[in-house]
Amino acid sequence: QETKMICPGQSIAQIISAIDLAKGSGTWDRRINLMQPKNVVELGTGEGYSGELIMEVLPDVATFTTIDYNYPSGHNYAGRLAKWKSDPRLLVLVGNTTDPSMVGKVPPDVDLLYIDTNHRAWHAALEMSIWQEVLCDGAIVVVDDLSENDMWLFWDSVPYEKHPEKVVP
Repeated sequence: QETKMICPGQSIAQIISAIDLAKGSGTWDRRINLMQPKNVVELGTGEGYSGELIMEVLPDVATFTTIDYNYPSGHNYAGRLAKWKSDPRLLVLVGNTTDPSMVGKVPPDVDLLYIDTNHRAWHAALEMSIWQEVLCDGAIVVVDDLSENDMWLFWDSVPYEKHPEKVVP
């Protein structure tokens, strides 16, 4: 069985440095250009701002799944992703990102996981424990808004290699 891996043989520090030098005009553009992920999952769709940036540069052979709770009517849930509504690379799911049954609704072997939900340490820790089941070896996890609320507690609890000095907008 072939091991799927983003940036094989590179440390997180090397990957962050390479992202800074990668081709592209924005952070997601540079991340995707460098990492060339095949299966991206975002926890926390919102209006789809990050999803839009990801879809604009997602390779043709990749998939992007974004998941968020059922927004109240009148909110623009995933509205920025409307132009990709019929794109087979995009899957927009409505559900609780802390519900273990959601894991079975995404393609396996996630190589890039983006956590951007309610910015609370307990919530991010629960998501990480649930979603690591579908991460492939060498997957990268990007966590947004580490400076909000008590997210530093989650960050301190992560046992994997991480790059805390670099907070990428």
